Amino acid sequence: MIKNLIKLELDKYKNNSYLTHNFHPYPAKYIPQIPAEIIKGLSKEGDWILDPFCGSGTTLVECKLLGRNSVGIDINPLACLISEVKTIELSNTETSIINDFLSTISSEIKDKKIYPKPIHTNLNLWFESFIQDELAVVTANINKIKCDKVRKFLKVALSSIIVKVSNQDSDTRYKAVKKDLKVGDVIKHLATKIDDMLKRLHQFNCLSKNVSTQVVNSDSTNFKWNGSLFNLAITSPPYLNSYDYYLYHKHRMAWLDLDFKTTQEKEFGSRNKHNDRGFGLEDYNNSIKNNALIIKGLLKKDGYYCIIVGDGILRGDLIKMNENFDDIFQLIGYKKVYEFTFDQRKYTRTFTPNLRTVSKESYLLIYQNI
Repeated sequence: MIKNLIKLELDKYKNNSYLTHNFHPYPAKYIPQIPAEIIKGLSKEGDWILDPFCGSGTTLVECKLLGRNSVGIDINPLACLISEVKTIELSNTETSIINDFLSTISSEIKDKKIYPKPIHTNLNLWFESFIQDELAVVTANINKIKCDKVRKFLKVALSSIIVKVSNQDSDTRYKAVKKDLKVGDVIKHLATKIDDMLKRLHQFNCLSKNVSTQVVNSDSTNFKWNGSLFNLAITSPPYLNSYDYYLYHKHRMAWLDLDFKTTQEKEFGSRNKHNDRGFGLEDYNNSIKNNALIIKGLLKKDGYYCIIVGDGILRGDLIKMNENFDDIFQLIGYKKVYEFTFDQRKYTRTFTPNLRTVSKESYLLIYQNI
């Protein structure tokens, strides 16, 4: 019985940002102990595991710690960058390049060296002029680095502090506010972040296993995979009408020269599409169905597809996602084998504050490829 293989004790999971899990803010991610328990219960070392909506790489980190090969897919290029960096290894030489980089940007910021800034709507609204100058020094020097791993590591470190040194209120509130920012804040926060990331990555590498971890920037509702079949798929797809990932990462993506407009258009389940543009439940369900069909063809026979998803609100109506997903998955030939329900408000921060009074639940739904 599946319920005997997976033992979720959500109230006991106090530390959710251990090792590389805290590299970068990423809203609405599930706590790492959930995929860890699923991986331990439904797979063995050396198996291949897929996360088709990998976000910031929570599943991939846990797979490497538990000795499973993994593939993560996400439409958001920033998500893919974060996922990749959270599971890399850096040599002593590569670490030295990072230390040299910090010395260089510190000197250039002190000397007020000027570099081009990104094309960005309302740049002066979101960033103080001296912050713009400091960020331009950092991005220009990151782009000069030839080592791919080091360049990506530094991009994630920079991205993680962008909101802190911007006028954006927070990672979950897209509003310009006045902050008490000072000259030198960029290098101060960046140096602190890099130091912490290097320590955490070293700890992670000491504990992780020698397995394959691949990250693919692609649309998980329409992609092809030419590798081995997967033993298990674990993911948390976008919640219906709950969040705009592209919006709250927009400034980060602008400074990293990533295409947030394409991400916005291809993202499904977003408030932009369902609240602002009037997309209905059918549009969301079509994306889920397309993904479920693709994963069915990539799973081994009797393999499991594990979904962590929460109820949604659409035009004032509560959509029970366990029932909604059951209809989709069972129609296309999956067998439901397990459901675990928990309070969405208690374990996931709400992104629809005007609906706080509505009782919403989240679910672990497990379907078998029969």
